[in-house]
Amino acid sequence: LCRRCQMSPSKPVSCVLCPSSHGAFKQTVDSRWAHVVCALWLNEVHFANSVFMEPIDGIENSLRRRQRLRCIVCKQKVGACLQCSRKSCTRSFHVTCANAAGMEMRAEIVDNPKREGGTEIRYTVFCHFHSTDFAKNDGSDFSKQKKKVDELMKKAREKLAASQAVIPPVSIPTVPHESLKRICEKADISENVIRYIVAYWSLKRKSRFGVPLLRRLIHSKTLPKSADASPTSGQGTHPSETRTYFLLRTNLERVRLLCELVKKREKMKKEFYDSTASLLNRLTKPLNTIMSEVIEKIASKDYSDVFAKPVTEKEVPGYSTVIKNPMDLSTMRKKLAKGDYKNLSQLKSDFTLMMNNCSTFNRHNEFFWKYGHRLHRIGLKYFRVAEKDVQALTLANGVLKTISSISYTPVEGPKLDNEEENDDGLDFVPRKMSTCRSSKGEKTLPTRVSTRKRTLRTFDDSITPKRPKYNLGM
Repeated sequence: LCRRCQMSPSKPVSCVLCPSSHGAFKQTVDSRWAHVVCALWLNEVHFANSVFMEPIDGIENSLRRRQRLRCIVCKQKVGACLQCSRKSCTRSFHVTCANAAGMEMRAEIVDNPKREGGTEIRYTVFCHFHSTDFAKNDGSDFSKQKKKVDELMKKAREKLAASQAVIPPVSIPTVPHESLKRICEKADISENVIRYIVAYWSLKRKSRFGVPLLRRLIHSKTLPKSADASPTSGQGTHPSETRTYFLLRTNLERVRLLCELVKKREKMKKEFYDSTASLLNRLTKPLNTIMSEVIEKIASKDYSDVFAKPVTEKEVPGYSTVIKNPMDLSTMRKKLAKGDYKNLSQLKSDFTLMMNNCSTFNRHNEFFWKYGHRLHRIGLKYFRVAEKDVQALTLANGVLKTISSISYTPVEGPKLDNEEENDDGLDFVPRKMSTCRSSKGEKTLPTRVSTRKRTLRTFDDSITPKRPKYNLGM
């Protein structure tokens, strides 16, 4: 994790992102130095090679965006400062200063479908005034909390000043007297000459701040490009063995690609099943889906997870004596899964109970009282939107019931005069044509056809233009 110990173990180096000179360092793309922890917590900074975590890139972007921020711990306007993850907070501090001051720094694994593995690490940091651990440990008023924060800041400044004042010693290896004698005997050189040589190289290494003078050369054996390539004399291995290694590497590469394809396939299947399950839940249990969405939205706004789990006596002594009916988001999820909520008003009553418990117990704790008041205001907005959705759902169900209650009776068309169903219902016998009228006074088919023809002929004569009777001499 640290390259300074190899490249410059005794030379003091400084981080371009913070004023601290201690910790694990890696070189940047422009041959400067930066802390590994600074590169992890700053959004603009990243590692060019994520496997070896070096070199560090994106330094200029971070310095350009954060050059106006001043650290509240060291009071310096140097490098790049972080800001509190609370959106309404503007306090800024260096990564190393926040660590020295004991601020709350989290590294959580969250789901991100856009990433290759489906997850990513989210880094968040909170100042002392918005740290949940600090607020839970001390339930006193705001003035006492501020005094405690000032003491922590003072200790952090003293710690940083003491660490910067320490000069790292230059470690130079020494040659034992017995080794010098052994060298003199084998080389046939006087001991004084050997001592002068050792002193010269010791001073040279000291001038390089303890960096070794010789670097160990690592020779890596590479496989030939083709399996038929014959090795040179005295080097390489047998052609059959080389071919075996080449085939083994090819097969391993195929297995790796197959694993990648399987992973992508399973990921797509999971997304498909999740979308299908959500669609079925919306169709079969639309009310439960609406209430579940409300709970998840409220939980997403609970940044510090204050209402995520039930409050225990170990965390907050005396809570059960004051609050008789505790409520939290996990309990609401369990009740929803069991089917205890028959309508949205029951869920809203539990949410109101949770907020009332918070305001009742934290009357003298300004941080938690404001935190609960803000979440209560946001939750009521979500419930208003959910009530509109429930009304629309009720109206749609009423319309569907009305449509389904309407009964349709098929209307039979008139039978043709030339067709008559026999008694068995298996055959149709044509009726005899006759020009006379039937006993009921209805006209037969030929009579009706001739009547229609006469009507059409009369209509054609009425619309056909006639030639005038008078002559104009043409």
